[in-house]
Amino acid sequence: MLFGRKLFKRVITLFFIPLITLSALNADSELSIYLTPNQENRSDGSLMVTMTNNATEPIKVLKWNTPLEEILSANIFSIESNKKDIKYRGRLLKRGQPQEEDYVLFEAGESRTITIKLPTYYKMVEKGEYKISYRGNFSSLSDNLKFKRLKKSKKSKSTITLSFTPTEEMKKPKKQKVTPKFNGCSEKGIEVLNQAHDSALTLIKVASNAMKNASANTTGKRYVTWFGKATEKRQSRVTSTFSNIYDALENKKISYDCSTCTEDGTFAYVYPDEPYNLYLCGSFWSAEVTGTDSRAGTFIHELSHFVVVSGTDDYVYGQDDAKKLAKTSPDKAIDNADNYEFFAEDTPHISMESGESSNTNNPFEDDEQNSNSSISDSISKAGETNLYELTPSKDVEYTIYTTGNLDTYGILYNSQGNLLKQNDDMSSSNYNFGFSYKFSANRTYYLEVGAYKTDVGNYVLHQDYKSNQTDNPNTDTNSNSNGSSSKSSSVPSLNYLGLLLIMILTLLFAYKEIRKI
Repeated sequence: MLFGRKLFKRVITLFFIPLITLSALNADSELSIYLTPNQENRSDGSLMVTMTNNATEPIKVLKWNTPLEEILSANIFSIESNKKDIKYRGRLLKRGQPQEEDYVLFEAGESRTITIKLPTYYKMVEKGEYKISYRGNFSSLSDNLKFKRLKKSKKSKSTITLSFTPTEEMKKPKKQKVTPKFNGCSEKGIEVLNQAHDSALTLIKVASNAMKNASANTTGKRYVTWFGKATEKRQSRVTSTFSNIYDALENKKISYDCSTCTEDGTFAYVYPDEPYNLYLCGSFWSAEVTGTDSRAGTFIHELSHFVVVSGTDDYVYGQDDAKKLAKTSPDKAIDNADNYEFFAEDTPHISMESGESSNTNNPFEDDEQNSNSSISDSISKAGETNLYELTPSKDVEYTIYTTGNLDTYGILYNSQGNLLKQNDDMSSSNYNFGFSYKFSANRTYYLEVGAYKTDVGNYVLHQDYKSNQTDNPNTDTNSNSNGSSSKSSSVPSLNYLGLLLIMILTLLFAYKEIRKI
């Protein structure tokens, strides 16, 4: 889940056990390497590599596969932690023959210092002790332009041990965002498509979570409306379809074609055996971003057609016929693209709750809306999230947060799947999420709670009542930020004014009595 995508705040600490020296020697020259902490910034996982020509003659050293390269291009360090080898994740190159410009001239006694950020090239993601050995080789260029390998001295001390605590950002895998491809699209068209793509991704996250959290053979109203009576097989098909659509939007290279289709009455089309090419037509451009028959919904509809996603068909179009199909032929409903689109668009909103059971919890029961309440819950599998449906009966402001030892994050959506607010850590020392929000009466919201990376465990979800809202409920405190915010009144309460008045009158009376004396 995207919702596993996080913001991180912890600080890296790097302590190097003292300076080490490596010497690469031959009969005529000596090249030494000194590894030291980065004195300017000890918090980014970098070390300074100083190379020195200790000989009395100049030498030319090949830059390739050494610290002399601007970007490290070889596994020149052996790193071990907890008896496990730390993998090199930098680039590896195929090269031709080196040219003279690929060498660096070291005058006699000359030193050069290079800074290398080890976590950039090695998978250093856990706190602990790291044993680092330099394993690189050096080649020099003789006067007749021939290689000669500089051998390491047997006296070289080639190992260093360091204590290392990576930042959370370093722990997070460096995942490249997959950007869509655009064919024949104007600058404005690309902007519209990017917005629709992001909105579709949010809708599908909510839809996928609703299905993953649904009970077996669900009788949830939203499911039954669009897919009919549930069976294990049908529900599994729907769940996997939404999961595959999410994977396509998040991880696949989607191609949006803006120029091929000119049909005004058509939104888009695809060829089921040609993923992930979408051809956009006239009706797409006049549709809303979200809502019924929206741009975002169109992407969900068309992606479901691809065989590698779900291979859906088009038995019927439109909400009325899609609902009838769910009642009369559930097996066709789970194979009809519009039914997936309408479930995800969820306009008008239909709750996943039923009279029997639901795994979509609602901590905002009407009788608790003017008080504080909490729910105990857990994350039992890595990557799992819990989805809560929130529908207050009145305008109200809550502070929502978790307590416990689990590193949680929280994301709030409206019923259309648009992100309203999110938070990762309440502070640098409190890894529970927390934020305040003003909720509007009779509107449905979704709160997603997840845990960092592979963390699992228990947590308590709290909703603390703050105040009733009679004006516009979605201002100021509802800014979409990663920290919490609140708005407090600057007008003293009536109780405070009354107390102040009594104190003034008491002082005046005392002053008069003193004057009489």
